[in-house]
Amino acid sequence: IPINPKTKLSFWTYPQMALARYVTVDLILSDGTTLSNSNALDTTGLSMHSSVGKGMINTWNKITSNIGLWLNGKTITRICISYDNALETGNFRGYIDDISIYEGDND
Repeated sequence: IPINPKTKLSFWTYPQMALARYVTVDLILSDGTTLSNSNALDTTGLSMHSSVGKGMINTWNKITSNIGLWLNGKTITRICISYDNALETGNFRGYIDDISIYEGDND
């Protein structure tokens, strides 16, 4: 999937446990770089890296990022789900839904 300046990523997450807040959608690009290591932010100003907990437990949370600001000109080759919380390991449970990559000015 080619990325241009208006490309956005959005998805919904429903963490059922505290550790599930550290699960997110990551993108692997054709040059080997990843969304999580690109310094990209979501629309609330949080890093898109999974080491930054997102959302509230037992609530659907929409995450949106204008990934084109950081990844313009690159190509997505894989969509992955990642977990990263260096301070804690263990069980986690939750849902991710409606992953969307699209062009537009709206969130």
